[in-house]
Amino acid sequence: MQLFTKLLIIISLLANFQLHNIAGPSAGSYGGVMTQQVLANLCDKSGDWCSMQCQILGGRDGRCDKAKMCNCHPL
Repeated sequence: MQLFTKLLIIISLLANFQLHNIAGPSAGSYGGVMTQQVLANLCDKSGDWCSMQCQILGGRDGRCDKAKMCNCHPL
């Protein structure tokens, strides 16, 4: 169980690191207010990866459009 917990923490940290690389160095600037962003390759995965990754970046939620692009909504 401890191994699973450690693995889960490592995976979540890695995902967070990857998202900040995608968003660029200016993500989270301007007082933490997020502008609307579009993320690719999240809508093909099972579960609500779109909303989760948008919340990690500081947004309210995210929705997948017909082109399978994740549109993040700001707070």
